[in-house]
Amino acid sequence: MESFKERIQKEAAVEKISVGELTPEREYGIEKLTRTTTQYGPCIVAVMKAAEEDRWVEVFLPKAVTISDVEIKDFHDVPDKNLIFIFLGRLGQKFKYKFK
Repeated sequence: MESFKERIQKEAAVEKISVGELTPEREYGIEKLTRTTTQYGPCIVAVMKAAEEDRWVEVFLPKAVTISDVEIKDFHDVPDKNLIFIFLGRLGQKFKYKFK
C-alpha cells in the first residue's frame, strides 16, 4: 500500500493543463478518471501520461465526453489500463480528439 508521503509526492508531480496544451497527435495513456463539478457544471478529469514524455498531466476532458460512474469504476477495476486519449487539434473553438 502506498504511503501518505508517496501519494502526496505523486499528486504534486501531476501538471494541470488544458486539453489545448496537449501535443497534437500524441497518444496519452489514461491512468485515472474522476467526475467533478466546477462552476461550469459536471465534467470528467483524466490523469494521463504520454509514452514519449516523463510527465503526468491532469486534464479536464471536453464536456462532450460523458462517462458514467459505473464506467469509471469499471475502468479503475481493470489492472492493465488500455484507454488512450489522442488530441487531434482545434476546429474553431472546439477541440478535436479521439479515444483508442
